[in-house]
Amino acid sequence: MDPGDLPADAQPRATEASSTGQLGHWLSHAWLVSFIYYRPLVWLALAVIAGVKFAVTDAIAQPVLLVCLSVALVIAFVLHRRHKPLLAGGCALFAAVLFGAYHAQTTRPPNHDSLSSLAARKSEPIAVRGSIASAAVWKPNPNHRPTDPKSHAWQTVWEVHCEQLRDGRQWKSIFSRCRLTVEGRIDDLFPGDVVEVMGSFRRISPATNPGAFDFADHFQHDAQFVSLMAKSREQIVLLESTWRMPLNRLRAWLVKQVDRSLTRWVRWSHHSLAAALVFGQREQVDWEDQQELMATGTLHMLAISGMHVEIVAATILLLSTPFAWRNSTLLIVIVCVCGAYAMLAGGNPPVLRAVIVVAAFALARTLGRPARLTNVLGLAALVLLLIRAANIDNVGVQLSFLAVGTIGVFVLDNRRESERRNALQGVVEESLNGFDRWTLRLFRSLKQTWRLSLWVWLITMPLVWMNFHIIAPIAIPLNVLIALPLTTSLISGLICGVFGWLAPLGWLSGTVCAASLGLIAWLVGLSAQLPLGHLWLPAPPMWWLISFYALLVVWLIAYGQARNRGLLLVLCLWMSVGIAPHAFGPRGRWGDPLSMNTTAASSSRLAGDLRCTFLDVGHGTSVIIELPTGDVWLYDAGHLGSAERSHQDIATALWQVPTARIAKLLISHADADHYNATRGLAERFRIDSLASTTQFWNSADREVQKVLDALGDSISRQQFNAGISGSCGEVDYCVLHPRAEMTAESDNAASLCLLLEYAGKRILLPGDLEGSGLHTLTQLPPRPCHVLMAPHHGSLTLDPSELLVWCRPEWTIISGNHRATRDEVLQKYSSIDSQLAITFRDGAVQIRIDTDGNLSAWHWHVGGWQAL
Repeated sequence: MDPGDLPADAQPRATEASSTGQLGHWLSHAWLVSFIYYRPLVWLALAVIAGVKFAVTDAIAQPVLLVCLSVALVIAFVLHRRHKPLLAGGCALFAAVLFGAYHAQTTRPPNHDSLSSLAARKSEPIAVRGSIASAAVWKPNPNHRPTDPKSHAWQTVWEVHCEQLRDGRQWKSIFSRCRLTVEGRIDDLFPGDVVEVMGSFRRISPATNPGAFDFADHFQHDAQFVSLMAKSREQIVLLESTWRMPLNRLRAWLVKQVDRSLTRWVRWSHHSLAAALVFGQREQVDWEDQQELMATGTLHMLAISGMHVEIVAATILLLSTPFAWRNSTLLIVIVCVCGAYAMLAGGNPPVLRAVIVVAAFALARTLGRPARLTNVLGLAALVLLLIRAANIDNVGVQLSFLAVGTIGVFVLDNRRESERRNALQGVVEESLNGFDRWTLRLFRSLKQTWRLSLWVWLITMPLVWMNFHIIAPIAIPLNVLIALPLTTSLISGLICGVFGWLAPLGWLSGTVCAASLGLIAWLVGLSAQLPLGHLWLPAPPMWWLISFYALLVVWLIAYGQARNRGLLLVLCLWMSVGIAPHAFGPRGRWGDPLSMNTTAASSSRLAGDLRCTFLDVGHGTSVIIELPTGDVWLYDAGHLGSAERSHQDIATALWQVPTARIAKLLISHADADHYNATRGLAERFRIDSLASTTQFWNSADREVQKVLDALGDSISRQQFNAGISGSCGEVDYCVLHPRAEMTAESDNAASLCLLLEYAGKRILLPGDLEGSGLHTLTQLPPRPCHVLMAPHHGSLTLDPSELLVWCRPEWTIISGNHRATRDEVLQKYSSIDSQLAITFRDGAVQIRIDTDGNLSAWHWHVGGWQAL
């Protein structure tokens, strides 16, 4: 920082300070001092953020915070009047911390409402009256069955403010903000409409599996605790249409019209992708397409972010060039258009951040004043925190600020310096012919875009990895390739959505949008298939994440933007340190499985323990077996429902272990709720071997064959029939059923029954064993077991008494849905002295056996394991 850059009234003080000694002279020229002096809004925002995080502890009551805040402001004012800027600034920052804590406490959402105390995890019938409070959101129905004429391909979701609850024949007053989901694509209800809903409701429950996303915590920030469901539009009665929510109603009408225009004109099945890109309804995009976008690091296309707003603003600047508008006129146009687009897109925090940044720079241009990106980002952060303190924990907000900050630090500053250095080179280029000059400029533009993509990916990668378990280096070149078609599809999609009522313009813009999206979809699909284009890995430890960003900040403080290549090398080396254990370690994708026997013993958490985790997958089965050697086995992988998403809870639980490798996947039998997650897991984990019965391998079921064909020969296959036994370290295993030559009346009767024994304790996993298979098993000599997984998910039609007498378990675990909690089921398993755990009721259940044979049972509750 040069003293001449200081304000005029500060120059004498700077000169005086420099005369006090060499230390003061050095400080007056330090980069950090420059950063503090010229970026006050950054420090103010950081202080408020610190206060918001401090408020989580509730260490200080609200009245005390308010008094301390007032005192701090008074002291800061007095110190400022006495010309003590450092002390005054310190007091002001302390006041900002107190304000952040007070704001977070006073705006904290409630932890219950009128319906939450009545709701259970199981759906119950309900009749309520209330008003629609949001625009409709349309998404594919994951349970759609094309062969069923009553099944709808779409679902519609609104936010509803419930005001009355039917209690018998009377209506009583309540207030609850709920999510209402209805089958069908419905567009005739708008915010302000008073409706009567006759459907069902249930509580939005916390995560019941390790690593799973906590929807209860997420929706609590919006004061939502209950979800409503209706089977059809006929269960919703429109009582009255009002304009109590005019802006929301206007937005809902615009969303409807834009969606209709996109559906009409954007061809080749790309209208859903256009809807996500234009007005932010990523829910309309098919699940598999979303996974491809995530795998290639291009999912940001579907979440309306700052990038979309900035593209719109840049387009306005480009189109305004021939008109020579004044800066004030341009400011009004940019703010109005970007504000309208933000309203159409729903006004999510990243969009608001972008609108604030664009408006601030447009205002600075109008006033002829310089605008620092860091200060503008600080202002945006303060605004978002004032709107909702919980925005600080929104990963979309964090990534948005991180990406824009990266652009400012590593791209814009370097570009300015490069432009100054290349002034002479620009004069030389004028002597080139037109083609060579444009070629050179194109090359420079591609180089700049490449640098932008590289730095943004590198700086945001740890946060993406932590939250989404994926590293996608293919995103670096892919984001460069799709930059132009993405801009084209966004602008043409907006034109199509807004002016689709003009048939020629709608057809032309819709065709351009579809063609651009088609190119993007082709590039994304091709990139998703490239080897090593992306890696699904367990999240890094928190200390590694903090160290990554601490290293980045320290380097920038020490060197500024002078040694970016060195920083690039250091960050890549640190990234390899985080990836190496999950890539080449004992549970890594390419690690040596034999090394598990020697390295696992060094882990204090796993040493000597056998752990069996019965995941809560609804009506289905998935048991994670962590062996003392370090191997991870998986017994069954599926649940009743959408096969596309069946891997989610299982994958997140495996990453929580953590592991990137499944040493052995055992499939009990050919029922979809026991194997339909196999393909999804095979795409995300290395599976060393797939083991099942002869009956499974010979199954004529089409879905089984599709799974086996998709796996190919990359996974070794093993036949596990009665008599197969072995050991993995100190754990002995034995297959009790079925025999290879057995012909059963059903797949259930031929379920693979696996017996594990460790330190004198036995665990029996019988799949869906029933009928002749159950009879055959119980004819074997009795095998007292300490843990039994109830066969067939605790089915009402199954009599388990013979099995319970045969194995006499100390613990019985039922992996099932709400049906497993019925009194009839509980009575069947109370015939012997056995403790009962149900995954639907208790969450994921984990059985631990240590080297001394001590057995303990745990369940996943409120983000951690608790003893049962």
